Amino acid sequence: MFRSLFENSIDVVLLLNSANEIVYVSPSVTQTYGYQPEAITGTTLFDLLHAEDLIIARDALALSATDEIFGPSVVRIQHKDQSWKYVEVTDQPFSEDQSLLQLSVRDVTQLSRSSLAPREIEICFEEAFNATSSIASVTDVETGVYIKVNEAWVTNMGWSREEVIGKTAVQLGIWESDAHRKEITDNQKKQGFLKGYRT
Repeated sequence: MFRSLFENSIDVVLLLNSANEIVYVSPSVTQTYGYQPEAITGTTLFDLLHAEDLIIARDALALSATDEIFGPSVVRIQHKDQSWKYVEVTDQPFSEDQSLLQLSVRDVTQLSRSSLAPREIEICFEEAFNATSSIASVTDVETGVYIKVNEAWVTNMGWSREEVIGKTAVQLGIWESDAHRKEITDNQKKQGFLKGYRT
């Protein structure tokens, strides 16, 4: 039943194993991206992505292992003719033990071309965020879940992105308790910002 649904889907459907290797790709990949399914089966998703979008993809895949939902990701996939296609990727567990992940990939190139300026701004933000020597992270205010951490954070704190994204500072032991984090967020909410705060 699933194979029938996948093989008749306009969107490209991928199944990834825990190593992010492609174990299945729907036939629509040929018409949309020029590849025969067997040509990319066994490769990793990252082999197809633009280098500037790798961090976005890794963070999204790390979040997919949690219950947090942050919406689809827009990344660039290379067509067989070497051109780049903008795609919107959504994911969900395919098996109960989460050993397989299902990705639905929709071509949004035409839409993205009409909104390249926001995308370029987003790319500049990603580059600046990762290039700064200051430790930086983006977390969900209410839950404390890490959404992004930069290169300096990884280097100085010792955890990899895969270990961090989708978890909270309390779960990792960075904050001793929720009370410590609450003190920070309460002060931030009162002023709208927090500057020079020592902890």
